[in-house]
Amino acid sequence: MKFQEALNLFYRRCLARGLSDKTLDYYRYSLIPFGVFMGNEGIDIMEGVTEELIIKYLSILHKKYSPVTVSDRFIALKAFINYLASSGYLIVSPITGIKKPKIPKVHARTFTNKEIQLLLNAFPDREDFIQYRNHVIMCILFGTGMRKAELLGLTVLDIHLDICIISVIGKGNKER
Repeated sequence: MKFQEALNLFYRRCLARGLSDKTLDYYRYSLIPFGVFMGNEGIDIMEGVTEELIIKYLSILHKKYSPVTVSDRFIALKAFINYLASSGYLIVSPITGIKKPKIPKVHARTFTNKEIQLLLNAFPDREDFIQYRNHVIMCILFGTGMRKAELLGLTVLDIHLDICIISVIGKGNKER
Protein backbone atom coordinates (compact mmCIF):
# COMPACT_ATOMS: atom_id res chain seq x y z
CA MET A 1 0.00 0.00 0.00
CA LYS A 2 1.31 3.45 -0.92
CA PHE A 3 1.99 5.96 1.86
CA GLN A 4 -0.73 8.42 0.77
CA GLU A 5 -3.35 5.66 0.56
CA ALA A 6 -2.40 4.46 4.07
CA LEU A 7 -2.51 8.05 5.36
CA ASN A 8 -6.00 8.54 3.91
CA LEU A 9 -7.21 5.37 5.65
CA PHE A 10 -5.68 6.55 8.92
CA TYR A 11 -7.37 9.99 8.61
CA ARG A 12 -10.75 8.39 7.91
CA ARG A 13 -10.32 6.23 11.02
CA CYS A 14 -9.40 9.31 13.07
CA LEU A 15 -12.49 11.14 11.78
CA ALA A 16 -14.67 8.14 12.60
CA ARG A 17 -13.29 8.18 16.15
CA GLY A 18 -14.28 11.83 16.45
CA LEU A 19 -10.78 13.17 17.00
CA SER A 20 -10.49 16.96 17.04
CA ASP A 21 -9.37 19.05 14.08
CA LYS A 22 -6.25 19.99 16.05
CA THR A 23 -5.35 16.32 16.47
CA LEU A 24 -5.87 15.68 12.76
CA ASP A 25 -3.68 18.69 11.92
CA TYR A 26 -1.04 17.39 14.33
CA TYR A 27 -1.06 13.98 12.61
CA ARG A 28 -0.91 15.56 9.16
CA TYR A 29 1.94 17.87 10.13
CA SER A 30 3.86 15.03 11.80
CA LEU A 31 3.33 12.25 9.26
CA ILE A 32 3.78 13.92 5.87
CA PRO A 33 7.55 14.42 6.47
CA PHE A 34 7.84 10.68 7.08
CA GLY A 35 6.27 10.05 3.67
CA VAL A 36 8.81 12.41 2.10
CA PHE A 37 11.59 10.59 3.95
CA MET A 38 10.30 7.25 2.67
CA GLY A 39 10.41 8.57 -0.90
CA ASN A 40 13.96 9.87 -0.42
CA GLU A 41 14.95 6.41 0.81
CA GLY A 42 13.40 4.77 -2.26
CA ILE A 43 10.56 3.17 -0.29
CA ASP A 44 7.21 3.60 -2.01
CA ILE A 45 5.00 1.18 -0.09
CA MET A 46 4.25 0.90 3.61
CA GLU A 47 5.25 -2.77 3.59
CA GLY A 48 8.82 -1.55 2.99
CA VAL A 49 8.95 0.30 6.31
CA THR A 50 11.30 -1.46 8.72
CA GLU A 51 12.48 -0.86 12.25
CA GLU A 52 15.85 0.23 10.84
CA LEU A 53 14.16 2.79 8.56
CA ILE A 54 12.23 4.26 11.48
CA ILE A 55 15.39 4.46 13.60
CA LYS A 56 17.18 6.23 10.74
CA TYR A 57 14.28 8.69 10.45
CA LEU A 58 14.34 9.39 14.19
CA SER A 59 18.11 9.96 14.14
CA ILE A 60 17.64 12.55 11.37
CA LEU A 61 14.90 14.22 13.40
CA HIS A 62 17.20 14.34 16.45
CA LYS A 63 19.72 16.35 14.42
CA LYS A 64 17.10 18.89 13.30
CA TYR A 65 14.61 19.24 16.15
CA SER A 66 14.24 19.42 19.90
CA PRO A 67 13.65 16.23 21.92
CA VAL A 68 10.01 17.27 22.46
CA THR A 69 9.41 17.57 18.71
CA VAL A 70 11.09 14.22 18.03
CA SER A 71 8.96 12.58 20.70
CA ASP A 72 5.79 14.14 19.28
CA ARG A 73 6.63 12.95 15.77
CA PHE A 74 7.33 9.46 17.13
CA ILE A 75 3.94 9.34 18.88
CA ALA A 76 2.14 10.25 15.64
CA LEU A 77 4.16 7.75 13.63
CA LYS A 78 3.50 5.00 16.17
CA ALA A 79 -0.27 5.65 16.09
CA PHE A 80 -0.22 5.55 12.28
CA ILE A 81 1.86 2.37 11.94
CA ASN A 82 0.07 0.54 14.75
CA TYR A 83 -3.26 1.38 13.12
CA LEU A 84 -2.04 -0.15 9.84
CA ALA A 85 -0.84 -3.29 11.66
CA SER A 86 -3.96 -3.71 13.81
CA SER A 87 -6.18 -3.27 10.76
CA GLY A 88 -4.29 -5.92 8.80
CA TYR A 89 -2.65 -3.59 6.28
CA LEU A 90 0.78 -4.52 7.70
CA ILE A 91 1.66 -8.02 8.86
CA VAL A 92 3.64 -6.73 11.85
CA SER A 93 4.25 -3.30 13.31
CA PRO A 94 7.89 -2.33 12.70
CA ILE A 95 7.69 0.30 15.43
CA THR A 96 6.81 -2.07 18.29
CA GLY A 97 10.40 -2.61 19.41
CA ILE A 98 11.30 1.09 19.38
CA LYS A 99 10.94 3.04 22.60
CA LYS A 100 9.65 6.58 22.65
CA PRO A 101 12.52 9.08 22.61
CA LYS A 102 13.24 10.52 26.04
CA ILE A 103 12.45 14.11 26.84
CA PRO A 104 14.67 15.84 29.38
CA LYS A 105 12.72 17.00 32.42
CA VAL A 106 12.40 20.75 32.54
CA HIS A 107 10.78 22.51 35.44
CA ALA A 108 8.65 25.44 34.38
CA ARG A 109 9.84 28.67 35.88
CA THR A 110 7.10 30.47 37.71
CA PHE A 111 6.73 34.18 38.25
CA THR A 112 7.68 35.61 41.61
CA ASN A 113 5.19 37.85 43.40
CA LYS A 114 7.38 40.82 42.54
CA GLU A 115 7.36 39.92 38.83
CA ILE A 116 3.58 39.54 38.87
CA GLN A 117 3.22 42.97 40.48
CA LEU A 118 5.54 44.48 37.86
CA LEU A 119 3.47 42.96 35.05
CA LEU A 120 0.19 44.12 36.54
CA ASN A 121 1.60 47.60 37.17
CA ALA A 122 2.62 47.83 33.50
CA PHE A 123 -1.00 48.83 32.81
CA PRO A 124 -1.56 51.66 35.34
CA ASP A 125 -4.13 53.75 33.43
CA ARG A 126 -7.51 52.23 34.29
CA GLU A 127 -9.23 54.97 32.28
CA ASP A 128 -7.65 53.71 29.03
CA PHE A 129 -9.66 50.77 27.63
CA ILE A 130 -6.66 48.91 26.16
CA GLN A 131 -4.59 49.17 29.35
CA TYR A 132 -7.52 48.13 31.51
CA ARG A 133 -8.33 45.19 29.22
CA ASN A 134 -4.70 44.04 29.32
CA HIS A 135 -4.65 44.34 33.11
CA VAL A 136 -7.80 42.21 33.37
CA ILE A 137 -6.33 39.62 30.99
CA MET A 138 -3.20 39.34 33.13
CA CYS A 139 -5.30 39.04 36.30
CA ILE A 140 -7.36 36.23 34.75
CA LEU A 141 -4.29 34.35 33.56
CA PHE A 142 -2.48 34.65 36.89
CA GLY A 143 -5.58 34.03 38.99
CA THR A 144 -6.86 30.95 37.18
CA GLY A 145 -3.90 29.26 35.48
CA MET A 146 -5.95 29.34 32.31
CA ARG A 147 -4.18 28.59 29.03
CA LYS A 148 -3.83 31.32 26.43
CA ALA A 149 -6.05 29.42 23.96
CA GLU A 150 -8.71 29.00 26.64
CA LEU A 151 -8.68 32.71 27.37
CA LEU A 152 -8.94 33.55 23.68
CA GLY A 153 -11.92 31.22 23.37
CA LEU A 154 -13.93 32.90 26.14
CA THR A 155 -17.23 34.56 25.33
CA VAL A 156 -19.49 36.75 27.47
CA LEU A 157 -21.70 33.70 28.05
CA ASP A 158 -18.79 31.89 29.74
CA ILE A 159 -18.44 34.52 32.48
CA HIS A 160 -20.87 34.24 35.40
CA LEU A 161 -20.20 37.25 37.60
CA ASP A 162 -23.14 36.51 39.90
CA ILE A 163 -21.52 33.26 41.10
CA CYS A 164 -17.87 34.22 40.41
CA ILE A 165 -17.28 31.44 37.85
CA ILE A 166 -15.70 31.38 34.40
CA SER A 167 -16.54 28.29 32.34
CA VAL A 168 -13.63 27.24 30.14
CA ILE A 169 -13.49 24.75 27.29
CA GLY A 170 -9.99 23.29 27.48
CA LYS A 171 -7.95 20.61 25.81
CA GLY A 172 -9.92 17.67 24.54
CA ASN A 173 -13.04 19.87 24.40
CA LYS A 174 -13.47 19.41 28.16
CA GLU A 175 -15.21 22.00 30.27
CA ARG A 176 -13.54 23.08 33.48
